[in-house]
Parts: sequence; C-alpha cells; structure tokens
Amino acid sequence: MTLSFGNLSPSEFEILAADIVGAVEGVFFERFGEGTDGGIDGRVYKDNSSMWIIQAKRYKNSSSLLSQMTEEKPKMDKLKPQRYFLVTSSSLSPQMKDKLKDEMDPYILSTADIYGAEDITALLEESPNIYRKHYKLWLGSARELSFIQHNEFYNRSSTIIDRLAEDLKYFVSYDKLEIISDKLKISNYLLITGDPNKGCQAPK
Repeated sequence: MTLSFGNLSPSEFEILAADIVGAVEGVFFERFGEGTDGGIDGRVYKDNSSMWIIQAKRYKNSSSLLSQMTEEKPKMDKLKPQRYFLVTSSSLSPQMKDKLKDEMDPYILSTADIYGAEDITALLEESPNIYRKHYKLWLGSARELSFIQHNEFYNRSSTIIDRLAEDLKYFVSYDKLEIISDKLKISNYLLITGDPNKGCQAPK
C-alpha cells in the first residue's frame, strides 16, 4: 500500500510514531501537546531509570533530515537517553540509516531503531488497528472504505473463521476422505450411510 504521511499534522505524525514504536517494543510512550518539547516526541522510563525517547520527523528529503539531526544531537547530549528512536516519513537507504545512526551516536543503538517510510508502511500492514486509528492515512482508500461499509460481514466472517480454526484441533482424518472430496467436486453432493458408532460405508 502507498501512504501519504503529509496528510497528518506534525502532532498526528508524532502520535503515529509513538503507536508504532510502542507496539514493536511492547511499551506505552508518553505523548505531549504541541509546542517546544526539547526533542521529546514520546518518552518512557524503563525500570524507572532508563529513559527511551522517540522523535518524529516529517521530511521528504533524507539529506535535509540528516542536516536537521545535527541540531538534535546537542538536545540528546543534555537528556542522555539510554535509547533513542527516530521515526521519519523519509524514504531511507541503508547508507542513510548508517549516517543517521552515526550522527546520533551513542543514543541510536542500531539502525533498527530508525524507522523510515518503508518501515512504517510495513508495520502498519501488520498492525491494522493502528492503521485504521489514523484515518487520514486511508481516507481515500477504496479497500478501507469497503471495510467500513461491510463491517458486519467482515466481523461475521472473522467469527466463523475463528470457530473453524478451533474445530480443526479435533479433526481426525478419514481414510475415504479423498474419495469424498472427489465425489463432491463432480456431483456437488453425496450420501454417507451407516451406524456412526461402527464407522460408515463408502460414500455413494
């Protein structure tokens, strides 16, 4: 899917960043209102001492983003977080991720803590609840509008699938199953006779 992060306001993009990183790391990040934030768009204290910080940057050009990070480094030198996550709308190459990590050393522990446009898109595909929450990302999407329109159908289908998955735990294969399957393909029906306690005869 193709997403336009420009549809989000700066504060909405910060919330999206906190939602995504929080889901990946299994923690809840504090979020803050608009205004001067000292480089903190999301924050969590691990074990009451280790501080993790998220910073969200909406840039189309990764070179401009790299230049901006030179101004962010002094802020982190004051805060000294144990871990720093950078989330950006820019498309990032492996080389650019390496440069960003070096620029924010030692706070970015690995390039995996840098989320570019492709990373965000992939993670949103794995987290439909977060995707649907940020409706400006998909407001023009025919797929999502169809989901809303037929929500009852999707919910009912999901329930049936869950029930079938549960029943499959108790499924025991039958030696004439292949014969049954072939007859159904040809005739669309079959008749199974016999005492269920004694097994059944070959299908007719």
